[in-house]
This record gives sequence, structure tokens and C-alpha cells, in this order.
Amino acid sequence: MGSGDRSRFGYPFSGPPLGELTDSFVQGVLGPGPVAPPGGHPPSSRPPLSGQGDSASGDGSTRDPGDRPVSVVHGFTNDQVNNAYAVPSLPFRARTDTSSATREPSEPADCFPTGGTAWYRFTPLRDAALVADTFGTGRPTALAVYTRSTDGAWKNLGCDQNGAGNAQVDFSVRAGTSYYLQLTATVRGGPTVFELAAVGPTDIASGAPNGAPADGPAYNYADISANGRYVAFFSFAHNLSDRVPECAFATSCESVYLRDRWTGRTDLLVSVKTSSPPATDGGSYRRLITPSVSDDGRYVVFAAIGGNQDLTPEDQVLVVHAYRYDRVRRRLDLVSRASDGSPASGSTESFAAEDPVISGDGRYLVFSSPSDNLGGPSGEVSVYMRDLRMGITRLISTNEEGKPLQTWSHACGGRSVSRDGRFVAFMTDSANNGGGELAPTPRVVRLWDRRTNTSRQVTPDSGPSMKGASCPAISAAGGHVVFTTADALVPQDTNGTPDVYEYTVKSARLVRVSVTSEGGQTTEPNNSTDSPGGCDCISPQDTPVTKAVTVSADGRYVAFDSAAAELTGDSIGSSPATAGTADPRQVFVHDLLTGATVRASLSSTGKALSGNGTLPYISADGRYVAFFNTPRTGTGAPTQADVFVHRLR
Repeated sequence: MGSGDRSRFGYPFSGPPLGELTDSFVQGVLGPGPVAPPGGHPPSSRPPLSGQGDSASGDGSTRDPGDRPVSVVHGFTNDQVNNAYAVPSLPFRARTDTSSATREPSEPADCFPTGGTAWYRFTPLRDAALVADTFGTGRPTALAVYTRSTDGAWKNLGCDQNGAGNAQVDFSVRAGTSYYLQLTATVRGGPTVFELAAVGPTDIASGAPNGAPADGPAYNYADISANGRYVAFFSFAHNLSDRVPECAFATSCESVYLRDRWTGRTDLLVSVKTSSPPATDGGSYRRLITPSVSDDGRYVVFAAIGGNQDLTPEDQVLVVHAYRYDRVRRRLDLVSRASDGSPASGSTESFAAEDPVISGDGRYLVFSSPSDNLGGPSGEVSVYMRDLRMGITRLISTNEEGKPLQTWSHACGGRSVSRDGRFVAFMTDSANNGGGELAPTPRVVRLWDRRTNTSRQVTPDSGPSMKGASCPAISAAGGHVVFTTADALVPQDTNGTPDVYEYTVKSARLVRVSVTSEGGQTTEPNNSTDSPGGCDCISPQDTPVTKAVTVSADGRYVAFDSAAAELTGDSIGSSPATAGTADPRQVFVHDLLTGATVRASLSSTGKALSGNGTLPYISADGRYVAFFNTPRTGTGAPTQADVFVHRLR
């Protein structure tokens, strides 16, 4: 890029006008949705699910994956079926108080015979698969779905009862038919939650905006914002934005893109030419590594291999640094710096900063580095946090006493930092004492607290027979940490293969999540190293894991990839789609509240995608999963990889 693209106080990039950055963080699964962009909701080529209009915007616009839900709080006027609350469009969320709910003698009672009821009605304009639930109600509920014939007879399409208030029914709908949803307060009424959404739409985030295929593959992994609106990813394609990369005609041109799934717009942020030196690992010498996006989509951070000052004037040849792109100021900054403002030190072919991740609020950057000018142990890879507002960098790979850990420590990319930057999950070879030169040990996961500047170990002490834990990710509030390990951390783990676990900080509870909906274990590894971008976080015992194990804000949903067909009771892939692949993989999500495990690497028609589905990242609200999928030809050869986003509910 030319020198005219830079200024003395930053490095702004010319580009198309930005859309409104107005979405706010989703407060858990049931919090308020983000603000709609000007003009209502994005247009769509698909017919709307309902023709009753949009109670939030009044424009009757279509809603597709990525739209904010209609969220209403309404008075209790839907006690009787003739006054059923009309659902305007999907996704829909309602809160009401059923304390005064009654049951009419003419109402159907086959789902649950007693208790007051509330009614909702929905009439779709196209066929679809839907899911209704009462998640978050917090008291016993029952939920039933009916259609009604012209003579008034009821037909039950599904029923579920749940003592914790988490009833859920999946059902299919036909265009033009009215569906009645009966919510029963089985014991007594009170504050009640009702949700209705379409199931399973999947869109390609790395495709061209006109629906054409990308003219180059996506690679590494993709990050998704808290509410599923923004997806940050890398691609060799040149046709994804209305701005062509400056290096488009180079031998190899890589770009950072941000997809706005509400508006359908993809913005080109930064482009670089691929380095020419030969790769030391036998593969391509890629320059762009591990994107991370803030909750509001304003900031995207990534690592890149510098050369000839083509990103910022401070670039060092073949040195990996962390960069932040500000979409409001259209400015790129090198952010892997010491507190005195100097760039993290590095020499030719060194990683001055690896796997950067930004906190949800956009203030804090976490990265790993062996640099000797950041305040950590000399010659050791350590984990650092930089306060981008205050310009302060601090060592965070410390022990219970705040002393530096003296052997290899790594943030491992992914969601390793809580939304407000208070907590960071990282893994380390160091033992607890942090003093002296320690022999490498099987890796453990630790949780650092910014307020105390200390960390505590959250995985069991490693021993001679332990293989160690890898690739931690943390929930938005810092209350849950997920990681992978081949160690048996619960008595039921007897499969001898890597599994995914979740640690609840408050209760110190460990739960294995890579299990079937019935709680059964797998015989194939969960998460592997054969994913795009690989994994820098391999344990000394080569435990096959990736850095892409992620958890929703409330700790309820965990996304991971696996080759284990047992997880959903069906085969993973099918010949010839997976011909020649020793380890075909798919993406799964486990719900710790209901115990259900579902496949997320599905097409828009609900069928399993061919090839390998890997590197999943789940949105904070637990509704969307971004992942890579590499289809395969009939001979088993991989074809172009793309980034997909699947809506779970």
C-alpha cells in the first residue's frame, strides 16, 4: 500500500463508508437484543416466515440468520386461545407474567392436564423447521404445539414438560397454516419466557455478496461477535468486497475481511502479499494469523508477519506482530508493544506476538510472546495483556503469588479473555511454584485475575501418567473455562482419547461435554490438528486437539469438532464425500442445561456437509456457530474452504 495511506498518528486506510456500529452486547441468552440498523432489517431473497409485520420496526421486513430477535414484554392478555398472542416474525422472544393464568374447559389437556395456560399463534408464509422453548422461566412448565381443523378439533404436533422451566418442542410448519402454542404453568404462574425461532439455517460468510462463490479460499479460523452479527476471517479471495485488494494481482494476496450478516456487506480491512521465504514447516509461509473481533464489530485484531514496512512503518522483516484495525477510524495499529510504546522485540523469523485476542469490550489485548522487553522471563514464551486505552502491557502468566512462571506459557488464541478483560485462561508447562528453571511438565490450564494479578490452576495437577490439558477458552463473564485433554478427569471417562471439559469457576465443577445426548462417551478423538491453521498448542504428548473449543457467555453451550460418529448417532460424512480422509470431522454443540449434543456443521437444508467441518467459534448468546468446512471431491481431494455460520435456534 502506498505511503499516502498512512499518517504520523496512525495508519488509516481508505475504504467504503462504514455501516452503523450500534449493536450492544447481548446480556446472556435472554438479555436485550442489539439495536436495529437504520432502515429496519436487511433485505433478503427468501420470503418471510410471517406476513404479520415486525412489531419492533413496523416495516414487515424479512428476517434471516443474523437478525436481532423481536423481543417483547407484554401484559397477560393471551390467557385464552381466541386471544393468542400473534408472533410477528422470527426469531421471537416474549416475557409476560402468568400469575393470573387460567385453563378453559375447551382447551386441549393432552400435554399437561392441569395448570393455567398462555397461548401464542404463528402463521408462516413458507415451509420451515421451528423450535419453541420456555428457557429461562425458572419454574415447571409444559409446552405444546397444535394445529386446529375447521371443525375446531385439535391436532398435537409436540409436547414437552420440564421441572426447571426449560421445555422445548421442535416441529415443522407449512406455509399458510396457523400454529397454536400452549404454554402451561404446571404448578403456579409467574414471570414466564417464551421463544420461537427457525432451526438450522446456514449461510456462507466468506462468499461474494451477490451469492457467487469466492474466487479464493478462506483459511485459518474465523471469529464471530457476541450476537452473531459480525464474522472476521482471512481469505485469498478478491471478489468479496466492493473494494479490490491492492495486491490482488500479486502471486499470493491475503486479506482480512469482516462480514456484517445483518446487512450482507463484507468489508475489506487489510491486504498483504505472501512472504517469499521458504516455509520451515514444509507448508505455505502465511502472513495473517488468528483474527479476533470485538462485540460491536469495531475492532479486529490479528497477527501478521511483517516485511518491508507494508503494514506499519515499524514492521520488522519476517517478525510476527499483533495488529488492531479500527473500523470507525479506518486505522491500523501495531499493538504488540511494551509499556514504553516500543514494539515487542523480535528477530528474523520470530514470533514477537502470537494468537492475539481482543476482549469483548475492545479494551484489552491478550497475546503470547518470547520477547525480552515486555517484562517476562527472558527467553520464555509468556502471556501478556495490553490495556489499549492506557497503553500499559503487563505479564499475566504468573502463579498464585504473582511470580512469573518460568517455562512455556501460552494464551492459545481463541476466547481466552473475558469480555471485560478481568480473567484470562492460559496453559503452561510450569508447576505452581514459579521459581527457578523448571523441567517441562504436562500442561495445565490456569485462570488469571486482573484484580489480584495472580492465577490459579483449574485442571488437576499433572503427573508422570498425565498427558496434560490444552487450548482453553473462557466465557464472557469469566465463570466457565473449557479445554481439551486426553486425561480421564471424571470416573466415566474410560475411552483413552481426547475429550472436551468445562470447568465452572465458582463451584470448581468439572464436566465432560464431548458426550452424546444420553451421556455416552466417544471412541474417536474430539478435536484434532488436521484443521486449517493447525494448532500451536499441542501438548508434549501430542494430544490431538485444536485451539477452537469455545463456550457461550453463560457457559451453557460448548462448541467443538470431532470425528466421533457416536455423538449424534449417525455417520460423519459419507463416501465419496469423505473418500481418502482418515479422519473426517464435523462440528458439534453440547448444551449443558439439557444434556443434548447436536451437529452444527449442516447445510441450509439440514444435511451434513461433506468433507471436514472444523474450528468452531460460538457466539456469546449461544445462537450461532462459525466454522470452517472444506468439501471434498469424489476422489477425496479437498476443494476450496469456506467459512459457514449455522444458527442453532
